[in-house]
Amino acid sequence: MVNLDIQVAIADGRAFCLNLAPDAEAVRRAHQRVGLPFDDISEVRTATPGAIFFKAVA
Repeated sequence: MVNLDIQVAIADGRAFCLNLAPDAEAVRRAHQRVGLPFDDISEVRTATPGAIFFKAVA
């Protein structure tokens, strides 16, 4: 798992992390290993025009 970005809302006591990982379970394990609490984990994908309109050629 690689942490790409962290956005912090100090007044709200919240942080939003953008991680590169094979799946949500890998993110969950990494956060638990270092004692970072989390409410939930959502998988997101980059939505570029190329990714939306063109299929990858295998």
